[in-house]
Amino acid sequence: MTDAAISLSFPARQGYAIFLRTAVSGAAAAYDLPLDALEDLREAALEAFSALTESAEEGAQALCDIYRAQADQVTLSLRLGGRAGVPGPEDNADITRAVLLPLVNQAQVFDDARGCTGVRMTLRVG
Repeated sequence: MTDAAISLSFPARQGYAIFLRTAVSGAAAAYDLPLDALEDLREAALEAFSALTESAEEGAQALCDIYRAQADQVTLSLRLGGRAGVPGPEDNADITRAVLLPLVNQAQVFDDARGCTGVRMTLRVG
């Protein structure tokens, strides 16, 4: 089963974290996720957003995609446009190991082909 992706773009500033929180909650409702899965995914997304935006440049945009490619998992990709907010190599391991992996099953920090730094996390549900 494949559900349509939910995509959102908003300013990469902490005051806009409510948009991310709302998108994750909406996805959970659309994908009929259990409450505990919603809470874990929402907390992981907010932690990743906080880490990515710590050093974000003025005007940077946060880009979020949430999708359910398989019936038993939801993936959330959160990234910043451009090179703003790049965590250092030592921070990558800390973000995924200490903060995200207790909440989700898989997490990785990445740079995509467009120069966007981000975090992709997958949560198994059901």
